[in-house]
Amino acid sequence: MRHTASLVALTLVAACGGSSGSKTFTYDASQPATQAELQSVGAGQTAVADGTAFHLSPSPSTGPSLPALADAMAAPLFDQSALPAPTPFARAMSEVASTAVFAALPSSASPAVATATWPAECITTTASSVTYAGCSQTASGLTLTLDGRVSRGTGSVDWSLRLTMKGNVSSGAGTLALDAGSDLDGTMAFEPGTAKGHSSSAVRATVSGAGIPSVTATAKTAATVDLAYQASPFCVTGGTVELTRAWTARPIGMPSTPPYDDRGYLFTWSGCGQVTVAHSR
Repeated sequence: MRHTASLVALTLVAACGGSSGSKTFTYDASQPATQAELQSVGAGQTAVADGTAFHLSPSPSTGPSLPALADAMAAPLFDQSALPAPTPFARAMSEVASTAVFAALPSSASPAVATATWPAECITTTASSVTYAGCSQTASGLTLTLDGRVSRGTGSVDWSLRLTMKGNVSSGAGTLALDAGSDLDGTMAFEPGTAKGHSSSAVRATVSGAGIPSVTATAKTAATVDLAYQASPFCVTGGTVELTRAWTARPIGMPSTPPYDDRGYLFTWSGCGQVTVAHSR
């Protein structure tokens, strides 16, 4: 969800309009991973490890990053470059949004949860699922709400979560009204030593006020996972993850050239800690 901040910031630079649908990416030859790409790899590995823990024992404190797998991997690659300028509004939103993504499934072990966790009365835990119903908290002038479920079956973990952010945010131009959110959906099949599935985050943001016309932008980030791993110590040993982002509604005037392009990365593992990356053309 950190790229919610990027999406909101982009709505400040143009009026609403235009769209692009989902697309299939083709890739150049693989090459060694950059530092940012290694950070993305680490986030993906953590999410898969959390998923194996939730599959063994569902609770609000296990599997905190699995539903945000696509967002977590995208953060080092898309978010920083997508901000058009380091505006006070963008910086404030970045802080709130980065807290919100980890709050989706709070874990006391996660340093990113710095403000609050969801009230216990809105969370129902069973032997096979964790359900969030009307969960709400307020941070930096925004009300965050969460509804949905993370559940496990015999061989898989499935999730469908709806996180919204509404309220007023102060900026250098004046007070802005924000209506944003992210739909987190996915499924991951776990067998001894393998994890296969997909994770997606459909993000929208509408901003108005302070002399800015109401503008909206939406984007979808997705990760397709087909990995082999060793359980202890946890490490991905083989397989691939394809990570993509495509804008589904672009404000008028927003360029489609980098860093505002639709983009994909294909990560390939050949052993523990050995990964190469192919970039979309």
